Amino acid sequence: MNKLLQKIRLQTDIIKNLKLKDIYIPINNNNGSIMVIAIMLLAIITIIGLTSSETVVTEQFIIRNQAIYKQNLNMVESAAMEGLQFFMQRPPDDQNIVTVAGSTILNNINSNLATNVWYASGPSGQLLKGINVLPINIILQNLQERGEVLKNNNLVAKFNLAAAFFGWENVPMQGGGSESLGIGANKPIWRQGRLLTEYVSTNNSYGTLRMEIGLKRRLVQN
Repeated sequence: MNKLLQKIRLQTDIIKNLKLKDIYIPINNNNGSIMVIAIMLLAIITIIGLTSSETVVTEQFIIRNQAIYKQNLNMVESAAMEGLQFFMQRPPDDQNIVTVAGSTILNNINSNLATNVWYASGPSGQLLKGINVLPINIILQNLQERGEVLKNNNLVAKFNLAAAFFGWENVPMQGGGSESLGIGANKPIWRQGRLLTEYVSTNNSYGTLRMEIGLKRRLVQN
């Protein structure tokens, strides 16, 4: 019993003599804090860098798509203007533009292509093929650079860039009636039609663009 009491007194004396600074308190230890802060900063910088890289890539894709769209628009407009010039220079009694029967450049304006397919939502593939298509003779360096389908080795687009005329309809008047009334044999009368132009990338890398222009001119219809 005496030995036990002596042991308890000894332990009590040790606790009394023990100083607070001799006790290890982890929360007061700053060792390694700089390394932790550095790792956190490195992680933050890495995240910012990855986000910036993704933003740059997205912007580059947007710029590329805008450039492709502008090129497509310029090509389709050029084809439309050439087709319109070709058509308007034909004499008004040229049967090749007056009537669809036997024509090589005119198509029926009431065909399924002109009334339905052309206006369908998101039609894929080339629509202006297997019909009377105007020859587009403009020099298109963009097509050559893209490796598009060409013919005759002279940079003339095959079907991926095409224009076609569809006619004819009477020209209505706002107050009623029509401007297309006949006034005598072999006399020109007003008729209206449409010029359809399209570009369809042959390898699906440059998209599709279609354009429609309304036209009106005098024609001699016997």
